[in-house]
Amino acid sequence: MAFNKHVLLARLFASMMDPGVQQRLDSIGTAVFARQFELIEQEITRTEFSPLKSEEFIPYDTSAPAGTQSITHRTVTQTGNADFVDHYADDLPHADIYAEEFTVKVEDLGVAYFWTVRDVQRAAIDATIRLDAERKQSAIDGMRRKHDQLAALGSLRHGRTGFVNSDLVPIVSAVNGSWSASTDSEKIIEDILKLWTSIPTVTLDVERPDTLILPTAVHSLLASKPYSENHPEKTILKWLEENLDGCKEIGRWERLSNAGIGGTRRIIAYRKAKDVVKYHAPELFAEEPPQRKNLKFVVPCHAQTGFTEIRKPLAVAYMDGV
Repeated sequence: MAFNKHVLLARLFASMMDPGVQQRLDSIGTAVFARQFELIEQEITRTEFSPLKSEEFIPYDTSAPAGTQSITHRTVTQTGNADFVDHYADDLPHADIYAEEFTVKVEDLGVAYFWTVRDVQRAAIDATIRLDAERKQSAIDGMRRKHDQLAALGSLRHGRTGFVNSDLVPIVSAVNGSWSASTDSEKIIEDILKLWTSIPTVTLDVERPDTLILPTAVHSLLASKPYSENHPEKTILKWLEENLDGCKEIGRWERLSNAGIGGTRRIIAYRKAKDVVKYHAPELFAEEPPQRKNLKFVVPCHAQTGFTEIRKPLAVAYMDGV
C-alpha cells in the first residue's frame, strides 16, 4: 500500500522523539487515512411514509377557487307520474321537481418551512444537499399527508367524518365474518358477494359498484388463498377480479384495518365517481414569499379542505368484522 509521504516523514521524525509525541502523530495519521477511505454516497435516503391512498380511492375536487369559505351543491328530484285519464279530465297528474341545497364549510390548513443564513452558506459549499428544496418538499408532503388523513377520517374537532367512517353509509352484516387463513374460501366469497350486490339491491339497480377496497391483511389473504380446492392455481382475489360484476379495481388500504365498529376490519364497495364521493380541496398547497426572521428565512404555506362529501351514500357500502 502506498503511504502519503508527509505521513511517512512525520513518523520518521517521530521516531527520534519521545513515545508520547510519536503516539499523537500516529493518531493523526490514522485519522487522515480514515477520512481518505471514507465514501460519502451522493444518493440521499429518505424516510418512507405510508402511501397516500386517498388520492387513489377518492376523487379530489379542486375546482373551487382558493379562498372559498363554503361549497354548496343542489340536488334536484323529480316527482309525479303519468296515469290514465278520461277524455274530459281536468285533473291531470302533475309532474314537478323539488330541490335541496347542501353546504360544506371550508377550513384552512397551514405549515411552514425555513432555512437559516448558515444553511445557505453550507449549501454553497456542499451541493449534495439543497436544504431549501428538501425542506420545501417536506412541507408539500406534510400537507399531502394531512389531506390524506382528512379525506379518510375527517376531523373530530370539526364534527366531520371521512370516507372510511361515514355515518351515512349503510353497513352490511357479514354472513360469516372473521376471515382467517383457515376460513373456507366459499364463506369469504359469500360475504363479499353480499356486500357487492347490496348496492344494486338497495338502489333498485340505479347504482352499481365498480371498486372494492380491502384492509392490507385481508388483501394479502385473498391474494394467497385458493378460491377452490379443485383450482389451487387461482386465488380468491383473482376469482373476484374475474367474476365480480362490473368490478374495475380491487385495492388495499391500511386505514381499513381498524375502521370498523369497535376497531374491527372494514371493507368498502362503491362506485368511484365524483357524483358519489369527492374530497373538496380548493387549495392543495400554496406558499408565500420567504419572510426574514432574525437569522432565518421562513416560508409560510397554506391549503384548504372541505373534507370528504359522500353525495350518494347508497352507492357506497361497508362490511365490518371480516
